[in-house]
Amino acid sequence: GDLIQIYGRVATTGKPERFDHFVLALQTWYQLSVYSPAKDHFVTIFDVISERKMAEAKIQRLSRFNAALSQCNQAMVRCTSAKELFPQICRAAVEFGGMKMAWIGMIDSATLKVQPVDSFGDDTGYLRNIEISIDAASRFGRGPTGIALRENRPYWCQDFRDFLVTVAGHERATRAGFGASAALPLHRNGSVIGSFNLYSSEI
Repeated sequence: GDLIQIYGRVATTGKPERFDHFVLALQTWYQLSVYSPAKDHFVTIFDVISERKMAEAKIQRLSRFNAALSQCNQAMVRCTSAKELFPQICRAAVEFGGMKMAWIGMIDSATLKVQPVDSFGDDTGYLRNIEISIDAASRFGRGPTGIALRENRPYWCQDFRDFLVTVAGHERATRAGFGASAALPLHRNGSVIGSFNLYSSEI
């Protein structure tokens, strides 16, 4: 619909236009140059610019991550307690890092469950009554957070649709609009005590 309007405008006014357009069916970015060789006619030239768009997106992501890292470093210098630090870290990840949501969970050693203690960006109530465990035998322990804490390593879920480990929380994540996530173990005196969880709307 938008393209037809532009073509019509160029054909009737004779004024050329150039713009970027993403074709979902082809998963391809194009730069379109539209001009009118004669009244009520138009010609469109398509240039594939997907690589350029990906490079631009990567630069933007790195810029956001660096901004978030800077904010987190400043918070770590200023804050005197985890209670003061955690909300600032979550906020920085969303406001400066471009994440959709971030939360920090701590392990309850008695139940082996991960309890959210701070978050930012949870507009859909994703964390309300959420069940996450570090117990490999539990179906709530097979998601990114459970794996990251159990194996003491960062766990990257680049696409919720393709990762079977996220089945238990798949519907909840879909409702929240998450496309990808990261679960990063937090340590105290060398021991894993919790996780820093990041969510992106994009795959």
